[in-house]
Amino acid sequence: MSNISHLLKTSRGTVSFSLVPLPAKIELTKEVTPVVPPPNREAIERQDWDRIRNTVDVEQLRGFIGTHPNGAHAREVISRIADLAWSAVNKTDMDSVRKFARENPENPHKTEALRILDKYDADQKDKLAQERDK
Repeated sequence: MSNISHLLKTSRGTVSFSLVPLPAKIELTKEVTPVVPPPNREAIERQDWDRIRNTVDVEQLRGFIGTHPNGAHAREVISRIADLAWSAVNKTDMDSVRKFARENPENPHKTEALRILDKYDADQKDKLAQERDK
């Protein structure tokens, strides 16, 4: 490759410059970051599920249901919430059992709560009858 010299006359004087031929192939080196598509709904649910799958925090479970009400794990989470609510009840305290039955009408454990209350009521009636018979 050879340089080609030129002279350029201007009102201020003469300028000398050279043109340098460019190579036939120019390589550009620029890092290209791949574009990652945003996660889809299933991927987001899977990530959220992995985060809360072993929790016993009812608020986190309710948050999951609020975000993914029709998700693949919705039934499992609803069932866990029901189980946690029932496990928190003192089954020997009839006021606690009554409160649970009243405040959780859709909970599958309500039938067990009602059975406990029925048995308690029957036992109380038997006790009263025995005391009258004395």
